[in-house]
Amino acid sequence: MNKLKWIKIFLYSLTVTMSFMMIFNYIVNPLNVFKPNPDVTFNRYKKNIYSDRMTLFYELNYVKPKTLMVGSSRIGYFKDNTIDKYVQKPIFNLSLAGSSIYEQVQYIKYAIKKFHLHEIVWSLDFFAFNPEKKPYESFSNDRLNKSIYLKDYFAALMSYRTFEKSIKTLKENMKPSNSSYLVEKNQYTDVQGQTLTKKQILKNIKITLDEYTNVPGFLKSKKFQNPKSIDPNLQLFRNTILLCQKKHIKVTIYTPPVYIAHLNLIQKMKLGKTFNYWKKELAKITSYTDFCYKNDITTNIMNFRDSSHTISDTGKLIFKKIYDSNHTDPNLDFGISY
Repeated sequence: MNKLKWIKIFLYSLTVTMSFMMIFNYIVNPLNVFKPNPDVTFNRYKKNIYSDRMTLFYELNYVKPKTLMVGSSRIGYFKDNTIDKYVQKPIFNLSLAGSSIYEQVQYIKYAIKKFHLHEIVWSLDFFAFNPEKKPYESFSNDRLNKSIYLKDYFAALMSYRTFEKSIKTLKENMKPSNSSYLVEKNQYTDVQGQTLTKKQILKNIKITLDEYTNVPGFLKSKKFQNPKSIDPNLQLFRNTILLCQKKHIKVTIYTPPVYIAHLNLIQKMKLGKTFNYWKKELAKITSYTDFCYKNDITTNIMNFRDSSHTISDTGKLIFKKIYDSNHTDPNLDFGISY
């Protein structure tokens, strides 16, 4: 009898504890899996997420954009105010860090199916076409294809790890903040001008060059050295452009700038032929604006945070060149239209 009593007490305690944790996680909603309330301030600023692949998917559904910005973390630094005067609102920046062209295409197809898109602004990275690049572990086609992806809801409600993130989120919101209730808008630093010293930038450049040299899926790939190896990914890109044309969705394509040392690394790793082939083949598929070459921006270290990411200000120059080419600075060598 005593044993049965303790089992009941244990089960009751467990139920109460789990119920409290689920309710607490639902209210704080640190992962933004549940639709956030923009008027609530106690959980407004959120940065303690599991992955951008999860959270940005749900936020995409809340925003229902007319303009979709998509690419890797390189486009993440470019906020709405860099492009809002050129495109229709609402705008959503689907910046998937280190993403392959495959991942980007799957999200684009999902957005085309679900929303009335007017335009897609697509930042194309060379590394995204690496034939040996695999999707991130946190990426899931089921999340995009199922009406309810139970794994995410389980993580959002019943995980103790999420409970810890809920507590951190509450603590971080004790200080007044003008941050958005969307992780998408808080994901990358939105600053005007260069906030780093040259010494800090050089340190960051070393880190990113090492990463791109040694991490499979970025530039490290023998197969990638063969230009023809990227043909399947180019075909995937071509099919997506054709889909957009069929749906009467405008597609604005550009290749983002990287620091000159990053461009030199591409040559050093024997990827020069593939890099040139990539650009030529893109031009055969659709028009685009190329910023990824030696120019006035890419040779100035103070325009960068590391070898791969420019400061936010560069976004204004990029979109001015793309959308307002008659009024760009004629003295600035930045941007070639194909």
